[in-house]
Amino acid sequence: MKKLLIAFAAAVSLVTLSGCTETVPPGTVGKIITTSGITEEVYDPGRPTVWGRDRLILIETASELRHAPVSVIMADRRVNEDGTETHEAGLRMDFRVNVRYRINTNPSDLNAVLSDMSLEGVNRISAKQVYNKYGSMVIGRVSREVLGKYTPEEVLGNLQTINDMLDSEVKSALKNSPLIVSSVSLGPVSLPKVIQDRINKNKEVELSEAEKRAQQKIDLLEEQNRTELARQQAIREEVDAQSLANQNRILNQSITPEVLELRRLQLREKEIEMQREVMREGLAKGNSSVFIPYGSIDSVGVNNRMFQK
Repeated sequence: MKKLLIAFAAAVSLVTLSGCTETVPPGTVGKIITTSGITEEVYDPGRPTVWGRDRLILIETASELRHAPVSVIMADRRVNEDGTETHEAGLRMDFRVNVRYRINTNPSDLNAVLSDMSLEGVNRISAKQVYNKYGSMVIGRVSREVLGKYTPEEVLGNLQTINDMLDSEVKSALKNSPLIVSSVSLGPVSLPKVIQDRINKNKEVELSEAEKRAQQKIDLLEEQNRTELARQQAIREEVDAQSLANQNRILNQSITPEVLELRRLQLREKEIEMQREVMREGLAKGNSSVFIPYGSIDSVGVNNRMFQK
């Protein structure tokens, strides 16, 4: 019996001394906790040997994207009657801050994380746990400090500046923490209804004013066109009148008794020619035509002659 007990004790001692291997899967590193405390070595994915009562704790190394909700009291800038600007607390506005991070696998940082946690019954530490412990409060604080400087209306117009500040300030605040932050930015921004309604109303007013200004320009252009047309018409009429006056002046200068007599003779020739034509047609019709010289329509003799026919 004593020999059996000795053999069993030897077997147990052999197993204890030889230890066993455990798996460190991809996306994690391993730290071994002994009865004396945390070992210094960091185990990459593989199968490290765990001796006796030692424990292997897995720590996530893959990056994680966190959509952190943040509630911020926005700024409210007002202009007093004397023209001075005052800054007051404004509306509360909800944001979503996107943070991509991972656990720093530097041995001293891992040791600090493990030393700062209760490891009773723990065999795995996630990136989320480390974020909740070291990053959550910092993200909220920095986001409120950065965003609280703006009014709700100013946020959409300054997204690039806000994102740059959030990224820089968060990385600086978490520089000495166990977290490595790769990027920080705002998620989709939704304005409070009262602000959105006010913006919509302002846009409606701006659109109405723009339409009125456009109509005023059209009316002014039409009035200018009418004025220009009237001016051009007046110029044209003045030119026509001047031309007619010049013609009359030339005619008055050229009329002499000789010219008038020549014109009278030309008209008489035309009258005689017309008389011949009328007489010729009258003879063809049985002498029923009456020739009335130009300007003799009111003559008593002419009227008697016409009524006789």
